[in-house]
Amino acid sequence: MEVSAAGARPASTRAARTIAQTAAIAQMTSAPTPSIVVVAEQFVRAYLRALDRGDTAAAYTYLGGKPGEPGIVAQEAPLAKGGGLHVLSLEATPDGTASAIVRARLESRGLRYQATYYIEPFMHGPHDLVIEHVDLQKE
Repeated sequence: MEVSAAGARPASTRAARTIAQTAAIAQMTSAPTPSIVVVAEQFVRAYLRALDRGDTAAAYTYLGGKPGEPGIVAQEAPLAKGGGLHVLSLEATPDGTASAIVRARLESRGLRYQATYYIEPFMHGPHDLVIEHVDLQKE
């Protein structure tokens, strides 16, 4: 019994199909990069958790401070008393490809605040992002 060479697929076709399948599998298994909106929201939530714990040194690192540096933005001192800070709403919008604006409604000790956090990339600190500017106002 003879096998006809005409019925066999050329090696180049088999190789191309194998490469294409491998590339497709790699695409399906690689995790997508989260958008700046998701990352900025998580970043601000982490900052607010540090404030809520009363950990001003950790909170300060989100503002571009170095670990161990004292201080918090003066207008946020009411939020940094430790315990009782509630995020009522939080939403980020992109401001370019690597920056975002995060708007939050917060409640602390019976007082409500509106906060706007301006998030920028940061290369000289413990985080890849920094809260470049904060606007906090009582409602």
